[in-house]
Amino acid sequence: MKIMFFQLKYDCVHGILYQWKKFVLLAVVYAVLIIDFIIRCSNKGLIGIYSIGDMVLWLFKGTKEFDIVVNNILDIPTAYILPNILIAFIVGNYPFKDLNGFGTAVLVRTRKKMVWWISKCVWCMLSIVTAYAILIAELFFVGIGSKNISFIPTMQVCTKILGFDKVLIEHSTNFNELAIYMLIGAVLTSIAISMLQVSLSQILSPIIGYISVVALLIAGVFFSFEAVVTNGFMTVRNGMYLSGGYNYTMIIFVDILIIIVAITVGLIHFVKTDIFNKSEWRI
Repeated sequence: MKIMFFQLKYDCVHGILYQWKKFVLLAVVYAVLIIDFIIRCSNKGLIGIYSIGDMVLWLFKGTKEFDIVVNNILDIPTAYILPNILIAFIVGNYPFKDLNGFGTAVLVRTRKKMVWWISKCVWCMLSIVTAYAILIAELFFVGIGSKNISFIPTMQVCTKILGFDKVLIEHSTNFNELAIYMLIGAVLTSIAISMLQVSLSQILSPIIGYISVVALLIAGVFFSFEAVVTNGFMTVRNGMYLSGGYNYTMIIFVDILIIIVAITVGLIHFVKTDIFNKSEWRI
């Protein structure tokens, strides 16, 4: 337990605190997206009406499934693609760099490969929690300024700014809680994608890890079924809003399954890997 605490403390300091510039960049991106939302509300005369829930749904609105027959313009929202790419940038290199640096000395000293890997998995999850904590802090800051810190979306903002269908909103039994569900789902989906990235980076290479994230994000634009977990970032496809949309519970189940498999497969591979054989590590 003492070794685990030492390793986790080391990872939190070097993998989160020392990467503060990346988190600042992510905070700036969130701020720009929120400012864009406020400007749109201002143009529609909705200043003082929007809630935190409206901002959450704006950030995780997503896009309708692309159909080449019906649509002639491919829509990939900035709020969908950019924050997730930055999160991949945050978690992408640290474990690999650690193994090629001081991490190897720690492993030689402790002789605990399992501890090293589990600590990296916990670090990855804490990095995601930190990223979303930054977002929530910004949302509350704006919500306090607008005197509306409610997570309940407003009809006016959802129809005029987000372009939601009024009839679908009125027939939804869970719409008041949708923002909270989307936030929880987004956190779990980010953890699942990041754990997959870290595991693939360790087994294959960091480049493959990055490619897997981009591939999932692109796949989410074209496919709306639950196996493509990036649908968890998209409100417009959520069955709580759209009749026939994806099953929220199934998305959460797939997220948890990916997390468990990524941790397990990554652990098995890492325990068997000769960390001193540099030929086994790829850029």
